Amino acid sequence: MKKAVRYLLLLTAAVMAFFLTSCSNMDLGIEGLMLPPKLTGEQSKLYTALETAAGTENIRLRYPKEGENKSAFRFLDMDDDGTDEAIVFYSIQDDDATRVNILRNIDNKWISLYDSKGREDGVVSVELARFSTEKNCIVIGWQNTISENQVLALYDFCDNTLSEVFAVRYHAAAVCDLTYDGFDDVVVFAPIDGSGETGVSLVTLKGKSIETVSATKLALGAVSYQSLIEEKAGRLENVLYADGKTTDGRYFTDIIFWENGRLKSFFSDKPEDIPLRYEELTCEDVDGDTVIEIPVQKVMTGTEAENEEPTYVTTYYQASAVGIYRDFTAIVNLNDGYMFELPHDWNDAVTLIKTADSGEWSINELLDGDIVGEELLKIKTVNKNTYHDKFDETYQLVAEKGVNQYYMFVTGKNSSLKKSFLECKNNFSVLER
Repeated sequence: MKKAVRYLLLLTAAVMAFFLTSCSNMDLGIEGLMLPPKLTGEQSKLYTALETAAGTENIRLRYPKEGENKSAFRFLDMDDDGTDEAIVFYSIQDDDATRVNILRNIDNKWISLYDSKGREDGVVSVELARFSTEKNCIVIGWQNTISENQVLALYDFCDNTLSEVFAVRYHAAAVCDLTYDGFDDVVVFAPIDGSGETGVSLVTLKGKSIETVSATKLALGAVSYQSLIEEKAGRLENVLYADGKTTDGRYFTDIIFWENGRLKSFFSDKPEDIPLRYEELTCEDVDGDTVIEIPVQKVMTGTEAENEEPTYVTTYYQASAVGIYRDFTAIVNLNDGYMFELPHDWNDAVTLIKTADSGEWSINELLDGDIVGEELLKIKTVNKNTYHDKFDETYQLVAEKGVNQYYMFVTGKNSSLKKSFLECKNNFSVLER
């Protein structure tokens, strides 16, 4: 008993020592938790040059919200001289204003070339658009963090000065070669003022100026966009898949392309065919065949009970010149991060039962009159770092990702829909997101 008491006292002392020493040097506020790690290497040299340019060490880096590269420092050949400049966004302590600074490496030393207050206090994205062999523009998405309104601004960088040449309010934008001429265009999705509708426009070089050269109204208005994906190959060449969210909370996909000198929407003449869904799924190459799939959802038969969260079945489609066609159907568990592709004879013939406490999904045969029949398959997700009861030996591990382990138990011995464990395992995949 004395040993136990002594151990408890030592443990208590250790915990108190941690909070009195370690935590005394920690910033436990929200701002402190959001501070990025200390910069190293080349970024540390850039940071020192930025402090020199700002005239203070009390600076805070601002990170773009979107884009493949969310680093505070972006390296871009802004003046097309074959050498990258660095662009960085920052603010000075006690001042919410975001500033933009451009630096160049001269004789192995970073020197500030330009510093100015930004258009807004939030940075959404920063990209470089190459409009011709002689014309580049820096494309910066700005956001007012109070109103959440966004402005897309294009800048020239000439004589060490950043000059705004184009600006428009927007929801989302993509830098891509939609006109297929070997140079970049900027495709902009923006609200049509006061109408609740959304338009898409193509901004590019016209003569010597940056202009909107084509625009069209979209069949479905959006309040935001989750993903823009360019596809250069496949059944549709040079198109942009745009995943948006409507005012009523549904998600959808539109397909934008360039034809005969005009920007067009794939669904402009057939809005009833716009792919809709209820969960935040986006277009991607789900099955690895190099072709983009479009998710469409409906409530799964047998799960329409009132006062219960609906369960959705997801059908993935591919687009062709004549329309979209079904590729495969699956159940998708976004919370646990997996997908199970339904065998062909399970389509419209099964239903899903969720067990919240155990994290288990059961697929059951659906009989006439929407009666739940024999169980065919169980899928269970567990955290390998937490305690859980030992499974029955009939459960088998099929995949792992991070802390999640995925187990499967194939049942349905008496059903005509029964499948082998190998077939079910092959139809299971972990989501990349």
